[in-house]
Amino acid sequence: MRKNFGRRIAACFFAGLLLLGSVLPALAFENERQFPDVQGSEWYALPVNYLARRQVLGGKEDGKFHPEDPVTRAEFLKLLALVSGKKINSQRLQGKFSDVDNNAWYAEYVYWSVKEKIANGVGDNRFAPNSPISRQEIAVLLWRYNKNAMGRVLPKNRTMNFRDASSCAGWAAKEVAKVSGAGLLSGYEDRTFRPWGKATRAEAAQIIYNYLGSYQKFEQGCNIDDLRYIMHGGGQTGQFLVSNSLQAMEESYGWGNRMIEVDFSWTADQQLACVHGWGGEYPPYSTLSQFMQTKIFGSLTPMSLDTLAAWMRSHPEVRVIPDFKERNTEGLRMISVRYPDLIERFLPYIYSIREYDSVKNLGFRNIFLILYRMPAAEKRDPSQVMAFAKEKDLAGVAIAPFQEREYFAAAQKAGIPLLCYVVDKLDWMVDMARQGADGYFTDRQNVRIQW
Repeated sequence: MRKNFGRRIAACFFAGLLLLGSVLPALAFENERQFPDVQGSEWYALPVNYLARRQVLGGKEDGKFHPEDPVTRAEFLKLLALVSGKKINSQRLQGKFSDVDNNAWYAEYVYWSVKEKIANGVGDNRFAPNSPISRQEIAVLLWRYNKNAMGRVLPKNRTMNFRDASSCAGWAAKEVAKVSGAGLLSGYEDRTFRPWGKATRAEAAQIIYNYLGSYQKFEQGCNIDDLRYIMHGGGQTGQFLVSNSLQAMEESYGWGNRMIEVDFSWTADQQLACVHGWGGEYPPYSTLSQFMQTKIFGSLTPMSLDTLAAWMRSHPEVRVIPDFKERNTEGLRMISVRYPDLIERFLPYIYSIREYDSVKNLGFRNIFLILYRMPAAEKRDPSQVMAFAKEKDLAGVAIAPFQEREYFAAAQKAGIPLLCYVVDKLDWMVDMARQGADGYFTDRQNVRIQW
């Protein structure tokens, strides 16, 4: 059934003019060095550089990051505030805490956290903004931030049995269990959590990075806003459509798109290449090594499954819809085996009702049904198709809107998200939204309507 769906506004209108004639340049990889004391090979390099690029995290006065220094209560709250995406109210609560100067850099973050019911004082009218924060305090703040400020519920992925669990403070034991169980704050190799230990700046960066990469797990299924615009074949880059290239992924990301479809084809040596099909304007059927040495359309950087996985790790907000031209279940099995840590961020298609159980059993949760290769006998009755989608709680059903118009009414009646492919024109988007479309697969990163 639909999750967090508001009633659709029937009359849609243009949100703005189509941007023409310019495209964003390809973005640098997120692990590019940002601080002289973060070389790039350290375990914390990726999260530190990622957050620094997004201006969430900065260095100290000497320009260095100082990863082993303790992170303070105020510094951690600033991280939460900046990644929340919310407007931080600069109004100070005069005299609320005796040790929070109203003109201090952290005052707005402290009072924002109090307003959002994330943090409290430490007693005696004090907040202790410059005190190093403990690991159990981080667990409490992260849990409250997720629940109170973001309105989400942490998943329970596993039960963590730390050897020193009994040493957690009573006020933190529940939050430590929930946050660690969700995979956001891990223990050490000796199976301890060390709740009273002071968290370092590097640890704080990793924790925030984990949170950003896992936010889609906090709600079962997809929010409708996630499905409005799905970049088709990586999205347009320059004059090229459906290139599935590294440049296309970077450009889609640069425009703010976080849901991207990628096409896969099997190579001659039975590996997976990110390519719509072989021959013609694409590289000829080849081994993976040969494919990776051939430019897409003569100029664009190709991707393998491994390349895509590495890119996804450096862009943890992105989710990918894999489109297999053949042997769908086999390709999804390869993803699940090679990249179990990314399985939540792959949202696969099924091309037939008969594929559902196999794909679900591989561990994929949010599954789409796409009709273009569905056997005619299975899709003859739209109401039955939508009944199946509702029973299995599918993330959505994708249709060719001009050939399968009868599915609009059936999807609305069943309460199933309906996605149209491939739609690049604003007037078509408006017309389909009026009929009941919830979102589109599109090549154009900058085409938007007002819902």
